[in-house]
Amino acid sequence: MTETIDKNIRIPIEVEGKEHTGHSIRSVVVSAEKGIKALYCNGDNVIIAYLFAKNKEWTFDKAKDWADSQAQLLAKIEAVKVDQLEEFLKLVATYKDDVTEEWTPNSDSFVLEKDMEGETLGVGKEEASEMELLKVDDFKQIVYGVFLVPEKADHHGDVISEEDIEKVAHGFLVEYRTIDEMHKNVIQAEIVESAISWADNIKYYGKKLKKGTWFGAIKIKDKDVWGKVLSGEYKAFSVRIAGVREPIEEKS
Repeated sequence: MTETIDKNIRIPIEVEGKEHTGHSIRSVVVSAEKGIKALYCNGDNVIIAYLFAKNKEWTFDKAKDWADSQAQLLAKIEAVKVDQLEEFLKLVATYKDDVTEEWTPNSDSFVLEKDMEGETLGVGKEEASEMELLKVDDFKQIVYGVFLVPEKADHHGDVISEEDIEKVAHGFLVEYRTIDEMHKNVIQAEIVESAISWADNIKYYGKKLKKGTWFGAIKIKDKDVWGKVLSGEYKAFSVRIAGVREPIEEKS
C-alpha cells in the first residue's frame, strides 16, 4: 500500500541518466481547472513530476494514465522568463500536433536536496518495517495482519507515532485504498478490514497488539499475487509513507 500525507498525488517522470539533486526546481500550474501542476527542473529542462489535486477527484490510476498520455503527446518544453528574476519562469508546452499551452509560475524556485528527493517526487521512503501476515484464508483469498506499529523502528531506524498512524489509516480509507505489489504495480485487491488497537494487548489472530497499532485484512483478487502469498514468497505487509524525517531527542 502506498500513501501520501499531503493534498496531492505525485507522479514522478523518469528521465534516463538524469539526477536532479542540487538543481533549481520550479513549480508551475498546468491546469487550475483540472488541478494539475508540474515540477520543472531548470538545470535539465525537463518535467520531473506532475502533481494532481485530490480534491479534483484524481486517483492514482487516473493520474498515472494522464501522465503516460502526456508523455506520448508532448513534443517539447520551453522555459520563458516573465520577470527580471532569473528563475521566475513560465513554460510553453508544444504538442506533436503543434498545439501550444502556457503553464504559469506557481511558487518560488527551490533547490532539490538529496534527502528530500523521494518526498518531492512522491516516491517516499518506507517508514515502517514489514509486518508478518497472521492468517491466510485460502478460500476467501484474504490475508490478515498488522500494517503499522507505533514507535517501532524499521530497517532504516525510522519510527512513526500513534497519532500519525491514525492519520495514515484514516486517510488511506477516505482518499486512497489502492493496493500495490512491492510498492510498484497496482493490483486488484481491496482492504476489507481496518482498525486501530484501542488498548494494549488486544488479541488479533493470536498476536497481542500494542495500543495504536493499525491492523486489518486485504482481499487479493490478483491470481499471480495470491499465488505468491500461498507459496510463502510474500509473508508481510509493507506501508510506504511520504514524509519528512524529524530527529528524536534522546532523554538524558
